[in-house]
Amino acid sequence: MSRTASPVRAIAPTAALADQAFHAIRDAITSGRLAAGQAVTERSLAVFLNVSPTPVREALRQLEHEGLIERVGRDRRVSSLADAAYADMILIHAALRGLSARIAAERATEGQIDRMRVALREAEAMRKRSPKNSATAGFRAFHAAIEAVSQAQLLGSFLATTEAFDDAYKVRALNAQKAVDPKGLDRRVNQHRGILKAIEARNPDLAERLMREHTLNVSRTYIAYAGSPRPKVVP
Repeated sequence: MSRTASPVRAIAPTAALADQAFHAIRDAITSGRLAAGQAVTERSLAVFLNVSPTPVREALRQLEHEGLIERVGRDRRVSSLADAAYADMILIHAALRGLSARIAAERATEGQIDRMRVALREAEAMRKRSPKNSATAGFRAFHAAIEAVSQAQLLGSFLATTEAFDDAYKVRALNAQKAVDPKGLDRRVNQHRGILKAIEARNPDLAERLMREHTLNVSRTYIAYAGSPRPKVVP
């Protein structure tokens, strides 16, 4: 890792340094600034983050627990998923997102549903301003509003892990994508609207099915953009 081109953004010194280090390193991994298979050390990351090695050590422990960092002997590196493992991860991610939509349809308050409406309107506006970038960022607030309904910390933890791997693959796909697919973006907008309507109608079965199908469809699209290797995803 070059000292002049840091992949990890420096953080300000506070009492929650380990938490800040965790999010900074995690963001560097999911954005692709730290590539799959790249070696990382406590010392080099501490220099990039402008902190001591201690909070970095704790952050790396958390990232190992999430599966984003792996040990090879005494060394650490950014995890690389084999094709089959990534295909399994997509199926798990779709199932977890479907469960979050089911919970939202069953339990969401009117205020929470209204936040979903606002998030979707903002996502659609963002898509019009920057269509390619919206493929990874535009609808995140909408999904976050749905997932916030669940009070299960374990579900949130599992979703954070599967989404991190999914985001890392999407970065690779978008870098390989030659042009924006307007029809594909329109389909995504309609899929999100359908999910919201199912939640508004308090139809958990439909909300879960639509969310699961949407997540699988989006993942297949990104796999196609990314080119080879192309993990086979079977629902």
